[in-house]
Amino acid sequence: MRCCRRPPTTTKTVCAASSCRCHRDVVTGVISKYCKGHTCSYFYSPPPPGGTRCNNRKEVSDSLCLIHCSCPIVGCRKAKIQHRCIGDETKFTRAKFCNDHECCADGCQEQRTCLDPIQPNKYRPYCRNHVCKHDKCIEKILPGSQFCKKHKCEEYGCQLQRVGSSVFCQTHNQCEAPDGCNRPKERGEKLCTIHLQCEADGCVDKKVGDTPYCSKHTCQERNCLMSSDGFKYCKKHRCEYEGCGEHRRLGTARFCALHSCQKNNCRNQREDTGLFCTNHTCEHCGCCNEKEFRNLCEFHYREECRIEATAQWSEEQRRLKSNLERERVTNQATIAELIKRDREIQQLLQRPHAPLPS
Repeated sequence: MRCCRRPPTTTKTVCAASSCRCHRDVVTGVISKYCKGHTCSYFYSPPPPGGTRCNNRKEVSDSLCLIHCSCPIVGCRKAKIQHRCIGDETKFTRAKFCNDHECCADGCQEQRTCLDPIQPNKYRPYCRNHVCKHDKCIEKILPGSQFCKKHKCEEYGCQLQRVGSSVFCQTHNQCEAPDGCNRPKERGEKLCTIHLQCEADGCVDKKVGDTPYCSKHTCQERNCLMSSDGFKYCKKHRCEYEGCGEHRRLGTARFCALHSCQKNNCRNQREDTGLFCTNHTCEHCGCCNEKEFRNLCEFHYREECRIEATAQWSEEQRRLKSNLERERVTNQATIAELIKRDREIQQLLQRPHAPLPS
């Protein structure tokens, strides 16, 4: 601040600073040795019990004298933090502490807290009002809470401290099992260790999500929570073939693709040596093909038709031969009879007076 020259009649109230001719500053009846530009800001503060106001000179551009510019922490030789003033005759103002001892929270000028009473020269980054209240934690508290994100209960709206390795406080860390269990929850879970165990007999593995069983005992069908009994799928979704644990075919199938009859819409088990069930397998001995006609596959139906046709043709040949043989015998008899009668006629013709046969 630029000093103004005093009028000639103000000799007794002139500033004590050398070369300054401004009037001394008066506060509530107390007159400073210096003008407002050279008076330390501590002069305006109530003096400590049994003490006096600060009568030290300051620079016009600063707000404090050299004594009060130093950080008040014992053993600290740094100066208090300076802040530039806007719209004030004093260019700079001072914080309460240096940058090593001032709270790092925005807008806070309070002293940082000690990290350890045994080592008082080690400080947390924040003051008592902004540091997490968890023992030896150096993080900043969350708004409305006394703890940082790492140590505050994760229950929505709860501002209490977490318990041990849990993410919840004592109130919200209790197992949520409907039987009223009061054991603590597992970390990141809603249930305690006991209620997180698989419900399959003898299994102590952890359940999968909200299912009652672990990954080894939970059906792998989507949205199914049934026990798989050691298979990949539960009884409802696995193949009915003994010892098979594969998924049933879609729809109302009872067996997997490997053990289902390949006939469309058939729910039966296929034969061990074929692709179709008993009802749809060719009845020819050893054949595994699908029935097509008269309980036979196409190949054996044609073969049976060929055999039947051959047998019928053989029978027809025998019948024709038999008929031909009968006709031959009949013709031979007729011819013999005709020859006999012809001979008789010739004999009679050789007898001139013999009567003609009737």
